[in-house]
Amino acid sequence: MGTAPSSVDDDRDGLACEYLTSAIRSDGSRIFNNQANRGNVRYTMEVWRVNATDVYLRIKSSQGMDFTTRSFPSDPAAREHMNTYYRNLLR
Repeated sequence: MGTAPSSVDDDRDGLACEYLTSAIRSDGSRIFNNQANRGNVRYTMEVWRVNATDVYLRIKSSQGMDFTTRSFPSDPAAREHMNTYYRNLLR
């Protein structure tokens, strides 16, 4: 068992971000896109909607980072998660 802080361990089982997989989701329609440069790295955050109750985030960088998150029930819920956990990438 890991020792992940609760801020990245929603079910508090000690495993951080276990809902992330190596497979990148590519279903749905992109409904939001935000980009920023930090030094030589360009970060992109996107919100994708599959249907009314399946929305997810895709976070990527020009250096090869690329992952998608678990599903969220709505666009506002996905954006809240993005602002809570990933907003520092865009500052």
